[in-house]
Amino acid sequence: MVKLRDFFTTEELARFKRKESKPRSYADVMANPPPPVEWLVEPLFPLKSISVLGGDGSAGKSWICLLLSLSIASGQPFLGHFPTRKGKVLIVDEEAPLVLAFDRLKKLLKGMESTGHGIPADALKNIYTMNLTNVHVDESEGQESLKSYLEDYHPDLLIIDSLIRVHGADEISAQQMQNVFKKVREITAPYGTAVLFAHHTRKLGKGSNAPSQMLRGSSDIRNVVDSYVFVRKKAKGIRNIIHDKSRYEMEVPPFNILIEKVDNDTTVIKFEGFTENTTEPEQSKLEEAKNKIQDLLSKEPNIKIDREDVHLAVLDIGTNTKDNALKELVKEGKIKEEGGKGKTKKFWIEEG
Repeated sequence: MVKLRDFFTTEELARFKRKESKPRSYADVMANPPPPVEWLVEPLFPLKSISVLGGDGSAGKSWICLLLSLSIASGQPFLGHFPTRKGKVLIVDEEAPLVLAFDRLKKLLKGMESTGHGIPADALKNIYTMNLTNVHVDESEGQESLKSYLEDYHPDLLIIDSLIRVHGADEISAQQMQNVFKKVREITAPYGTAVLFAHHTRKLGKGSNAPSQMLRGSSDIRNVVDSYVFVRKKAKGIRNIIHDKSRYEMEVPPFNILIEKVDNDTTVIKFEGFTENTTEPEQSKLEEAKNKIQDLLSKEPNIKIDREDVHLAVLDIGTNTKDNALKELVKEGKIKEEGGKGKTKKFWIEEG
């Protein structure tokens, strides 16, 4: 369960308790309103927020993050459509070496220039990059390193590509992932830095492939962040962007972008217009249970897990539904079982 303390640093909570120790009437709130939400990219990414850009390994997340960086560094609208606040960006890229990041940068800059959206050369001074540095935000050494980078460069946006590369927590553990995000908030809050994590999604399944169900790991990853944007591959070069969650504003309607390799030296990313809502309806609890059980067992193939442990690991779903899901998965040949009845059964995914 997500709790109030998961959204604030220890210092912010202490300040909140000091200032808000007594209830306030809404008349008082109306007379003395809090400051309005400020946007880094309106209305996708607020200032001082934590957000996630989710998609599979070939959805174009790194390209989108690079375009976002260039837009903020130059103060140009993101995708020519969403207003930005000009500022500095720090990219912690744990997926690509510098030579690959540099190659993408050259191609994208040329693409922006070819479409009449080139940026001033001095805007590149507002973007800093670190590649394959093995920074872990849940370890003291990584925390101190990150603090020193924020202290030296004061970025308005910190892009981390990708989430899985910067921590050693169990991704399916709600508590452990909450602690990762809480630590990131504590590190970045004193500098007013917004954070955007690129994050991988699970494989498409027979159940719902709605964006709310697609992020890999604990469902609390989506719950904790302020904004969640999902990238889905469509036709060649076309990506459908779905703003699945926004804590401070209504979600943007789904829209398409084109990521096009024009030639060996030029890549163009452009806004292709809003679309009808293409999200699938939420899956049934049975399908949700089947997907979660498969995700759980696939993490340790050939390891037999007791029925009771499966039940404990799959949260927010009833016992009967989980048992029915196990039966269907066995019947479909997707998992194996052994043992007697009820609690004595064991389940696993067979590989090799």
